[in-house]
Amino acid sequence: MPATFDKEGSYDEVVYCESCGEEISRTTFTLPKIQGALSLSAPDIEGAYGYEFTFCITASQLSGTGGTARIKTDGVTVLSASPVSEKTTVTAVESEIEIVVTDAVNEGEKIAEISVKTFPDLQAGLHNYVSLVGDTNTADFGQLKIYEPGDVNTDGKINSRDAVLIQQYAVKMIEL
Repeated sequence: MPATFDKEGSYDEVVYCESCGEEISRTTFTLPKIQGALSLSAPDIEGAYGYEFTFCITASQLSGTGGTARIKTDGVTVLSASPVSEKTTVTAVESEIEIVVTDAVNEGEKIAEISVKTFPDLQAGLHNYVSLVGDTNTADFGQLKIYEPGDVNTDGKINSRDAVLIQQYAVKMIEL
């Protein structure tokens, strides 16, 4: 069982007889909790419904022999989750992503890349789209600002100011 940020891990070292295959001895070793933390380089995103984006998970002050981190998404569908480092395995099931780091990594090293798409029925406003989940706490990272179609200046209202911006864009006075 790998160590996590909240719990110790363990593994067994087993010695077998070469001729008959019988177990001779078994020693259980304890792995200490992982010191440090995984940090998300998850950007703050602004977009409309059905917006797709990718973010990376990097190691921050991660030491020891590795460990497991659980990440939960909210308001987005996970399209893909893949390791960036050979020291990492990544498994995504619905809104949960498990990252297993099998060896020590350097601070700032990219370990996983996650691609997501916002829910089509996500309400306009601010959402924390990804959280690092522990056994005893949860840390939110990355805000997602969803705006209504037509809310060009993303102030939460559709009004004449938005119409003016669209007109200026149409005659190439501004870039949106």
